[in-house]
Order: sequence, then C-alpha cells, then structure tokens
Amino acid sequence: MSVYNYFDGFIKMSEKAKECADYLSKSMNSYDKNTLEKQTEEIHDIEHRSDLIKHEIMANLVKEFLPPIEREDITNIIHYLDNVVDNIEDILVKMYILNLDSVTDEALEFSKLIVSCVDMLSKCVEEFSNYKKSKKLKELIVEVNSIEEEGDRLYIKTMRDLYKNDNTDYIIRWSKIYGLMEKCLDSCETVADELEVVMLKNL
Repeated sequence: MSVYNYFDGFIKMSEKAKECADYLSKSMNSYDKNTLEKQTEEIHDIEHRSDLIKHEIMANLVKEFLPPIEREDITNIIHYLDNVVDNIEDILVKMYILNLDSVTDEALEFSKLIVSCVDMLSKCVEEFSNYKKSKKLKELIVEVNSIEEEGDRLYIKTMRDLYKNDNTDYIIRWSKIYGLMEKCLDSCETVADELEVVMLKNL
C-alpha cells in the first residue's frame, strides 16, 4: 500500500493557486466585461479542481496513522491554501457582479503583485518538504512577506487616491475590488507564516 505524500498535495494546491492568479491577470489585461460571465465559470473550474485536491488530502489524513507533521498543521496549511484560491476567484466574480466597464491601472498593478506573490508562495510550498534542512525556505517566506507589504503600500495609496474621486458609485465599486485584492495578498502571507510556524515547531 502506497503512502500518501502530503507535501505533493500542498504543491498541487499551490499550483492551482498559480493557475488562478495567472488566469486573473490574463482576464484583467485583456478586460472585456462581455466575457466575464464565461471567465467566472472558468476560474471556478480551477477552484473546484483545487477543492478536489483538498478533499483528497483530508480523506487520506482521516486514515493516516502517523502523518509527517501534525494533523492540525496539515489541515491549517490546506485551509489557508484554499483561501488563496477562493480569494483570487472572488475578485473576478465581484468584477462581474459589479458590472465594471473597464479596469484601472491600479487594479492591473495589484494583479501583477498577486501573480508575483502566489508564484513566490508556490516556491515556498515546493521547498517545504525539505523544511528540516532547507537553507532557502526562510528567504522565500521573507520574499512573500515583502510582496505583501508592497501590496499594503499600494492599497493605502490607491484608496487615498480613490477617495479624491467625486463619483460615489465609482468609489464604492472599486473600494470593494481593491479590498479583495489586498485580502488576496494577505492570504498568501498567512500560508507563508503557517509554513514558518510548522518549520520552527519541528526543528
């Protein structure tokens, strides 16, 4: 009987997060509100496949006698990875719901940061299986934190500029989108922080 590889499961989920982030960026860089409904369905399909991986991990964990790290750590990691995918999907869904005519330069800058942050997070997850000996994992986690901090600065500047606008409807719509984008970067940092916690617990 083969032993389930939880670290591979984490990697598969992080790959779905990358796929989601790339899809979001592509959709925003060639934005057309008339295609958004179809795009929300397509990004939801990526999210659904990520859910299947999460359920596979949980199904194996239920039967596992002695997992490589604590059960709570495994469930936390997959829960936080799942949040990343959900948060990316939420951005596109909210843009469809709000029926936005176009995207802003700031939104495109956010989407670029999200791609970078998710890509760096994926590298963290790939390195995580070697957490006891890794010389790179800590540096990768710091990089995720740095990108998230850059996102915080962009969010503060963008929101300040947004409230200089006289169009209340515009402010309401875009404040929701920028909030979701900032939340997405926060969720990436949460995964990275959890990986660091697990690494320190098991040194």
